[in-house]
Amino acid sequence: MFTSPASGGGGERNNSVITEEVGDDDSPSRKASVVGQVKQPVGIPASPTQPHDNSSSILTRQFTPSSVRRPTGANADVDNNHVDDSQGTMVLQRDATFRYHKAQIRILQDELASLLEMRTKVQAKHDAAADELERRRTDLAAFSEHVQQMQALLDKNKSLQGIQEAKQRMLETDAQVATTRKNETLLLRTAKVTEVRLHEGTEALQGLKKELEDERSNQGGMAVPRHEHERLLNHHQRLEKQKVMISFDFFNSY
Repeated sequence: MFTSPASGGGGERNNSVITEEVGDDDSPSRKASVVGQVKQPVGIPASPTQPHDNSSSILTRQFTPSSVRRPTGANADVDNNHVDDSQGTMVLQRDATFRYHKAQIRILQDELASLLEMRTKVQAKHDAAADELERRRTDLAAFSEHVQQMQALLDKNKSLQGIQEAKQRMLETDAQVATTRKNETLLLRTAKVTEVRLHEGTEALQGLKKELEDERSNQGGMAVPRHEHERLLNHHQRLEKQKVMISFDFFNSY
């Protein structure tokens, strides 16, 4: 007689295996073993070309229509024992599949966390670059405004410089006009003095001529000595030259 799963034997062995494999999957000491176990779970082929294990083939043969028969007597106990073993195998397969998918989820979660961390870093770099670009734009706008202000100030300085130069030229012209007027006044005074001297010289010459004529008429012939005559003649010539020079200077002043 075969023992039932509840009474010990094969049932206790299956339960101990399930308990050992399920365990605490979240503990750090079992992560590596769980990942190693789920790569080739019991009852799951590693690739489409690999065959199933013996328990899967037995389970398949047991549940095919040709193998279904009514249990009777001792055969019923044997069939029940086989069914319990098959159920245990299915539990192991389901547990292995669960752990495999759980490990897959952990891997995907780690990859997602890594991608999120990378995205955070990239976003931080992008924000820093955007802030730097905005700062550069602000600096460029301020620099452009400063250049415009400097250009306006330069144009204003050029205009003021032109006005200042015009004023300077006007002042120089006024100074030249004042100097010219002063020279003109001086020339007029000099001309008046020269004219007075010329008039006096002319009157003196006329008086000398008259005296000479009077002396000639009174004494007849040469009434004046020769050297006196030459002196008066030279004096007369000098006065004539002075008259011409004074007249020339007077007309040149105008």
